[in-house]
Amino acid sequence: MNYYRYRPAQPLAAFVNQFWLYEGFDQDHLKERVLPTGTAELVINLQSDHFRIYDPQNPAFSRSFRGSLAVGPHSEYFVIDTASQSAVMGVAFKPGGAFPFFKYPAFELRDRHMALEDLWGRAAQEVREGLMAAPTPAAKFATFERMLLRQLVRPLELRPAVNYALGEFKNSPAFTTVSGMAERTGYSAKRFMQLFNEEVGLTPKLYWRVQRFQATLRRLHRGEAVNWSDLAARLGYFDQAHFNHDFQAFSGLNPATYLSRRGPHQNHVPLP
Repeated sequence: MNYYRYRPAQPLAAFVNQFWLYEGFDQDHLKERVLPTGTAELVINLQSDHFRIYDPQNPAFSRSFRGSLAVGPHSEYFVIDTASQSAVMGVAFKPGGAFPFFKYPAFELRDRHMALEDLWGRAAQEVREGLMAAPTPAAKFATFERMLLRQLVRPLELRPAVNYALGEFKNSPAFTTVSGMAERTGYSAKRFMQLFNEEVGLTPKLYWRVQRFQATLRRLHRGEAVNWSDLAARLGYFDQAHFNHDFQAFSGLNPATYLSRRGPHQNHVPLP
């Protein structure tokens, strides 16, 4: 397997975490549980024009999509078919980073997958064809970056209130109240929540909970010995019961099961 990634320069750097590319990604399991990050992503299948996403509550039910997919900001896990992941490329947006490129408010894509052609029309297929034709990883990244910039539907900026809130959530181990955050941004609580939901796709408190879950995964994925009660306290949970509840709610697994099943990627858990 070959894995490549590319971090763009400004102005995209403020909105895109990275472009990524997998080649020869053959798995020994058929399905993977993908854990929520609270951010959006674009995923392009470079091998076959097909993706299959399974209902996590009813694995017998699945949806099929063409090979260019928009993944909205998730607060719950979903299940993918690994057969469609052997040659795949994507854009991982930063929180709120997809907003300038999608014609819908971010909350309309929350916990959803959408065919990219439903957002970009014919341009979605042109992106896929351009990526498949590019001969090298560097050429593919350059092509994707250029084509992404063509799809801007809004100014390449976040509202200052949302940008400020994202910074505060990143740096604070404890959740501040929505009213307190709104007061510091100069908006009413109702208007602040509306703006945050439009650009990020989750409510402020739900977004913060997902980011705390992600902080948990980063610590667990290091493979170090874990003291569960100490970890819960350091991450700002009231007690270990609240920690376990959040972990189960976002992953469908308890923390110990995650540790025993985790694969090489923090947010992908192989299914038996």
